[in-house]
Parts: sequence; structure tokens; C-alpha cells
Amino acid sequence: MVRFVDVLAVCTIFLLTTVGTDRVHNKHVVCYVEYENDFKIGKVDLSLCTHLIAVDHVWGVKFETEEDPWTDSRDRSKQYKHLTKLRRKFPHLKISLALKHNFRDYLLIAKSNERNQTFIRMATDFVLQQKFDGLDLLWDFSRYQEYNYKYIFDEKYDQENFFNFMKEFKASFHSHNISLTTTFIAVNEKILENIDPFHLSNHFDFIHFLQWYIFDGLKFGQYQLALEMRSIRNMQKAIDCAIALGVPRAKIIMGLQLLPTVFDHFSSEVEKFDYGHVCDLEEKYDVTRGLGTAKKPVPILWTFLPEYERYIYETMRSVANKVRFAVRRDLGGIMVFPINYDDFEGKCTAKNNQFVDFKSMANITLNIPTVENTSFPLLRTINAAIIVATDEKVKEDQIQIENQTDKSRHGSFQDKIVMCYTLTRPDRKIITIPIENVNLNLCTHLVCIDNIWNTTADEEPWRDMTNASDYGRFTHLRQKYPHLKVIVNYSYLAQK
Repeated sequence: MVRFVDVLAVCTIFLLTTVGTDRVHNKHVVCYVEYENDFKIGKVDLSLCTHLIAVDHVWGVKFETEEDPWTDSRDRSKQYKHLTKLRRKFPHLKISLALKHNFRDYLLIAKSNERNQTFIRMATDFVLQQKFDGLDLLWDFSRYQEYNYKYIFDEKYDQENFFNFMKEFKASFHSHNISLTTTFIAVNEKILENIDPFHLSNHFDFIHFLQWYIFDGLKFGQYQLALEMRSIRNMQKAIDCAIALGVPRAKIIMGLQLLPTVFDHFSSEVEKFDYGHVCDLEEKYDVTRGLGTAKKPVPILWTFLPEYERYIYETMRSVANKVRFAVRRDLGGIMVFPINYDDFEGKCTAKNNQFVDFKSMANITLNIPTVENTSFPLLRTINAAIIVATDEKVKEDQIQIENQTDKSRHGSFQDKIVMCYTLTRPDRKIITIPIENVNLNLCTHLVCIDNIWNTTADEEPWRDMTNASDYGRFTHLRQKYPHLKVIVNYSYLAQK
């Protein structure tokens, strides 16, 4: 008898034969690029990207500027045209421009109805005139860590005005079939709790999460902070928090920083170089320190080199592990930040060890592609890892379904009913684990309640369209747990 898992293996072989030429998965791969860099965007195989977001000068102390591109005195129309012409060769590609502003700038704009209407009109006209597919609002929260986050949400923070501004912004863009996205840099749980990401996500097509701290020279503790900000654990905390607060997984794009962080103890400055130079150093020195074991891989490499005090960068293995995390969380895709710092000359020697940490079940057979020496190894690894991780996850889920029938359902519960309640929109002050991370084999029924503290709602859920929950994320669970009955809770006070 042929098992479904075996059929999947055959299908995966066919899919992997095209890795490196065309995208053959259903995840978004968002590629950031510095358009004022000497980097030649025409050299990139953009079939490996679904979206291209252009930003001027990624590297800098702050991710913000005083001017909007439509009021900037510099005429960049030639640069923009060079970017949008890429659709001729890659018609599938969606091309956007990143707009760098402080988050608080938008709070100030939102206060004045005249000002926000002018901003929306000029932004819409600019994107249409320059023939972009969308605009990405780039927000850097790296300075608002620990207690500094309260500065954003002081008495001047008017959430209602801000959300109305974003709602009208999105409405204007969508009326012209323009996308509106945002990128959160170095966001933490406290900021997410206050910003209300569930309602904010209603006004964006995607939210990119990039855990990166912006440095200004070498200061005490920055190395450890850089190491932590780029770890899977830090990404997991922010993304799981967003999911628990109600952000749809399909709208979450996890960011990968390709730019190495180098702390030079001679000049006390942070240096930068591309992945091709990383490979040169790997050939020259033993930089395996920090990689860890296959059972517990460290997400990034770090080492001490003669030229530098400390040196932090991604490898194909660390990139594959982070992609695996995104796939296992059912996120919308991966954001590469920025592609300028991949090895675009093909200097790196393929080691074919990027998937050694995959295969969590012994009885699963994965088809691991062989990576050849070629340009953009990190970007190609991302696409290959999406396919391998998806294949792994599908096979794991199928095996669990096949094994659960006797053990979990009929063996333990017999004819009993186990009702499990869950919040569809948790209180933003209470951080819970995502429902997808719960073993629902232990439940027979899942009861979804919008707000466990508010039992006096005057509206039925089918009438309350302004704050509708994403019920699809709960009913979708039946694909993994076919025995599960998913119910929505409808509560009124007894006297009603």
C-alpha cells in the first residue's frame, strides 16, 4: 500500500529540480535592495524574489529621513525607472519603495485631518506617477527598548486618530490597486502590546519583522545585543507575541539580515562587507566557533579574528534554520534585508550542510537539494529551505494524523468530551502562546470566544463587522486535527 507520505516525496523531487531557476513554493520572498548603492540590481536572479522593496542607504544610524520622496529636492525618477523596468524581465515581481520615517512622525500627521489627507493624496499620486506597486513604511524601534518604549505611547499617543489615518491610507492605495506594507525593526513585546498589532494589521497587506539593532560606533554591550537581536529566540518572541495578539500569520513576513556586523577593536567602529568577503575569511581562518551541534544549532556564526574584535554573520545553515522556523509557524514568507550583501559574484564554496538540522522524525525521508557554487547562495538557500521545510512539515502532520486515531482519541478519551476554550483576540496585556502551538489532540472541541472579559456585548458576532476576528485561523486547524469540533462562543448576560 502506498502511503500519502511516499507520494509527497515523489512530488518534492520534481519540485526541487527547479530550485534556483524559478520559485516553486507558495511563500513570499521579499527582497530589500539599496538603490543608491553601486550594486547592480540587474545581476540578481529576481525570479527568486516575489517582491522587491527599494530603500536608499540601508546602513546608517537611523532609519528615518526629514523629507518624503515627493518633496525631496533630488530628482530620483531615473533611479526609480531603472527599478520598475525590471518587470519586463520579471513580470511576476511586485516593486515597492520604502519610506523612512520615525513612527512618531505618523502620530503627528494623524493629529491633523488636513495634514494626513494631504500626505495620503501626495503618497498615492507619487506611487502612481513612478509606477511602483506599493509603499513600505519602515519603522525603527531600536531606540525604544526597555523603558524607552513608553516615550512612544505617552499622553500624546492617540490610537484612534492613528488607526483612522492608516485606514484611510490603505483605502486610498487599494482603490488604485497599490499595496501598503510596513517593516518593524527591533520591535519587542512591550511595544506590540501597546501598538495593538491585530487592528493595525487590518490596514496593511504585510508586516515585516526585522530584529536588528542600529549601531553608532562600538559601545559597551552592543556586541551581546547584536548577537541576541539576530537570534531565532528573539525573532520567536516577537513573532509569537504578534500571533498571540491576533495578527494573521499569512500577513507576517520574517526578516533575515544578510549584512554582517563587525566590531573593529582598532577603530571602534562597526564595519560592513558582503557575504563573499565572509567566505574569504572562512577559507583563511577557522570560524566554526559558535556553530554548536546539530541538536542545538546556534542561529548565527560568531568568532574572534586577528583583524576584528568580534564578527557576527549569517551562513547558509543559519539561514535555512530561520526559514524552517518561519515555515513551521505558517508565516507568510521571508524578507531578505538587504540582498546587496549576498555573494553576487559566486565566490563562496558550497558546503551542502545547510539542512543538517532538519528531519525531526526518524521515519521521514527528505529530498535535500545539492547546492552548487553559484551567485546569491543565501537567497537560493532561502527558496530551497522553504521547499524542504514545507515538505518536512507536511509529512510530520500526516504521520501525526495517522498515529493519533487510536492513541489520542479513542485510547484516552473513550466517549468523553474535552472542551477547550480559547481567546480569538486575547487581551493585549496578556501574552499567551499561539493556538497553533497547542496539542489539540487533547481536546475534542475548541470553543472560540472573542473577549472572555466582555460578556455584555450588545452586538452579535455576525453584526459586529468592525472588529471581526480571524476565525479562519481556528477553523483551519481541522486540517491537522480532523476530529476537532470548532465552535464560536456567543455570550449574553442572563437577564438579557
